[in-house]
Amino acid sequence: MKKHLSEHLEVITEAIQTELRKIGYPEPYELLKKLSRGKSFTQDALEGLSNQLKGHVPDETLKKFAELRP
Repeated sequence: MKKHLSEHLEVITEAIQTELRKIGYPEPYELLKKLSRGKSFTQDALEGLSNQLKGHVPDETLKKFAELRP
């Protein structure tokens, strides 16, 4: 089960959404929906999201994303 979860990071998108809402980021649901709906949300997708958000959210938030595990 652990292997299966590690291959499907979409289970952490809710936590990412919550963190983005806490800092007032606009429309976090829509952002995550674009990245995960109908697709596997992989480690590469998470890194891409972090790169996209760099400079738009605090570094502390990006660090939290990097530490998230299913």
